Amino acid sequence: MTPFSSSQNRLNAEFLTQRDQGDRSRTVILFLHGVTRCWQTFTTLMNSLSPRFIPVGMDFPGHGASMRLERYLVRDHVDALIQWLREDYGSLTGRNQLILYGHSLGGMVATAVAAELPGMVEAIVLEDPPFDAMGQQIKGTSWQTYFAEVRKYASLECTQQHLYEELTDMRWEDPSSGKMIQLSSVRDEPSIRFMARCLHQLDPNTMAPIVSGDWLDGYCLERLSQKIGCPTLILQGDPTAGGTLLDRDVELLRSSNGQTVVKQFPQAGHLLHQVRLTEVMQTVSLFLESFAVPELRK
Repeated sequence: MTPFSSSQNRLNAEFLTQRDQGDRSRTVILFLHGVTRCWQTFTTLMNSLSPRFIPVGMDFPGHGASMRLERYLVRDHVDALIQWLREDYGSLTGRNQLILYGHSLGGMVATAVAAELPGMVEAIVLEDPPFDAMGQQIKGTSWQTYFAEVRKYASLECTQQHLYEELTDMRWEDPSSGKMIQLSSVRDEPSIRFMARCLHQLDPNTMAPIVSGDWLDGYCLERLSQKIGCPTLILQGDPTAGGTLLDRDVELLRSSNGQTVVKQFPQAGHLLHQVRLTEVMQTVSLFLESFAVPELRK
């Protein structure tokens, strides 16, 4: 991986491979991860697209190798990325346009950036962004109890191996049933090991506004959706299997932008790029090849 060496805003962003750094013939796709994770969650998906595009991964504030903030509303992540795109992106990549791929938090940020920088964002891919489901509606749900528990493990002063061992036994309550859920019953060992790697670098305060229900303060999907006009692909998880994107939010985005297409994943939850990787790769590739990208016309 090749990091950008001089970002004024201290957001960690990296080319997938060193040879991509000087390549001006392909379009950049910036990958934006979900809360508690880091950009390496996308490495397999990024590799699948690299023959045609230049993948760049970025860590949000408080995650991975990026700066920490005093507050972590979704809007704060949006503002940090917009500042980086305006001040650093052009000089670091030699470009003024890009495609955004965002999972969860990353999808909400990509939506806002596409609305606010329409001349810069050529297309967006939104992987199961929760929108209102992670606002005030989170209260009394298993997502709220999950993040409250995960927060206890962020940036613990212990080895990554010890953190992994602790996470395998992590439990939280499902308020709807009163039953306890154990992490190792819903995620396999490699996934938990990667989770430990992410949490080892994570600011626990990133989850504070999620647990309190204030995460979406200052973020209005209805207003943003009216300003998006670029090609948009929505990847929707199954709410009965842990997906978070509500049908009404899908319809809001679709009705506001005629260039929106939707792919649903029955019986698949929130981490689609992990649990349905092959199908996600095929879907994203077809979508990206379906519209004209300036660099590809040369």
